[in-house]
Amino acid sequence: ELLETADYEVLSNDKIYMGNLESDDYETGEFEIYTHNVKPGTIPLKFILRYKDSFNQEFTAEESVGLRIFSKAEAKKFGLITPTSYTWIIVLLLICGAGYWYWKHKKTKHTKHQQK
Repeated sequence: ELLETADYEVLSNDKIYMGNLESDDYETGEFEIYTHNVKPGTIPLKFILRYKDSFNQEFTAEESVGLRIFSKAEAKKFGLITPTSYTWIIVLLLICGAGYWYWKHKKTKHTKHQQK
């Protein structure tokens, strides 16, 4: 069970049943969370683990796993978010500017040529 804290809110189901595991088994679970204006760094995800041993004795433990929060620059560096590219906008503006200049220049030449 994933416990909510002031740092995050659990959006998905907060409990996952992992099934019967042997000592050399593993199983993974997934949670969707929303972080509340957390600064880059590491925040603890708090879990309550409930399990039984081979003698059917029940145990409960509270554990914490660190979740790394990246800054936007780090997320771009690692390819987690795509950087916003303004290059195509700049190229488009340059092409439009060049086309406008060419059109004005040609119009001026055409007007001068007709006046002769």
